[in-house]
Amino acid sequence: MTDDRYYQPQNAKDALRYIENLFNQYAQAPLTTELVAYHQKLVKQLEDDILPTAQAANQSVQVENTRQMIQTMQSCLGFALVANHLPAKCTISGSKLTMPSLNLNAT
Repeated sequence: MTDDRYYQPQNAKDALRYIENLFNQYAQAPLTTELVAYHQKLVKQLEDDILPTAQAANQSVQVENTRQMIQTMQSCLGFALVANHLPAKCTISGSKLTMPSLNLNAT
């Protein structure tokens, strides 16, 4: 019997798309400690699971895409922690971040 509660990606590209979709689902949610922990868990999966898998398979495009997604998600979290919320238009598409500029002088 298989456990359908857990998604098993077929390869690094599939895993990246899945994490991108997850991120875009919660990117508009209010910032909570739980959301930050979940976000960090996804980044850790990228670093510890997906990146080494892509490297071992010599998938240079997926290695670069994974690195970009890690950087993108870390940037978005950094913005969120400074602004105390995830940016209203923070989304990821193809490992590219769309995010409004940070205005630290705003009240």
